[in-house]
Amino acid sequence: MTDRHTADSITSDALDQLYAHIATLEHVAAGNKRHVQLIVPDLQRAEAALARVQNIADEHPAGIDTALIWEALDDTHRPPTDAQRVMALYEAWVKAGPPPLGVSLSRWWDRRLVELHEAILPPAEQPERTTANNPGKDQ
Repeated sequence: MTDRHTADSITSDALDQLYAHIATLEHVAAGNKRHVQLIVPDLQRAEAALARVQNIADEHPAGIDTALIWEALDDTHRPPTDAQRVMALYEAWVKAGPPPLGVSLSRWWDRRLVELHEAILPPAEQPERTTANNPGKDQ
């Protein structure tokens, strides 16, 4: 436990430490406030979407078609479309720039083609590969 200072017993060094600690806490509190202000709109949208989904569930006690749920959600909660995934990939490629010096151009393009394939057809949707389809692959 720390000793509590009185007005008569506090030194200037201890007072400086207290003021530095207060400044740090104020800085942290301001950062937390900014963060909360940024996420509040997302939380409000999520709560509204949840309420819409709950209303659908209440109207369909036997079961809900997932299409109804996606209709209730706004675009921020929908899974990205193929076009959105490809556009995000394009933006990442533009940001990354050309291949670094010394990197094999064919391997660089091969990686890009794999990324494009996964953007168009995500791994969860891709057909399962077998070793029969990939004779050069080890098991």
